[in-house]
Amino acid sequence: MSLEEKNLEVQNCSKCVGYSQGKAFFRGDIKAKILIVGEAAGKTEVKYSQPFMGICGKTLQRWIEEHNFKVAITNVCMCKPFYKPTKEMVTNCRPYLEWVVNTVKPRVIFPFGTTAFKAVLGIDPLPSKYVSEQCYTISRVNSFGIDALTYPMPHPRYFISTGKGVEGKRIPKLSPEILKIIEVYR
Repeated sequence: MSLEEKNLEVQNCSKCVGYSQGKAFFRGDIKAKILIVGEAAGKTEVKYSQPFMGICGKTLQRWIEEHNFKVAITNVCMCKPFYKPTKEMVTNCRPYLEWVVNTVKPRVIFPFGTTAFKAVLGIDPLPSKYVSEQCYTISRVNSFGIDALTYPMPHPRYFISTGKGVEGKRIPKLSPEILKIIEVYR
């Protein structure tokens, strides 16, 4: 199935009736070896039907450009939740995330936020403090049958709301260790 066909399937999905306010499925390069996974669509993402298009997306885009990445970007939940995605939404969208992972076949996955980290690992609930202990560390995982490295990071909204990061409101630069690994996949 092509990206266009899968996008049409996502746009026509009605599993989350009552939750969904629109959908955002994928953007970027389907052949990229770096995959960014976010939590769910927001208001701007729904408008453009693509993930990370709002304020968080602008913050993420600046970070991608600073590192000169060629990336694929998707979300755990394609629908716009009213607040946080429910377990039902995550379960309903799991086949779409699995399709992206198996189509892109990333070598490095950046899960942004707890929801993305849980989905990429396939573990819910995560042990207490697991996410904070694993943030900014490289791990090897098998995500949907694809062997990849993960480098979990807080969601871009964290850097925007706290002003933390390089020059405030920016996602921090990556460690030299992960940059060496990524250099192979640019």
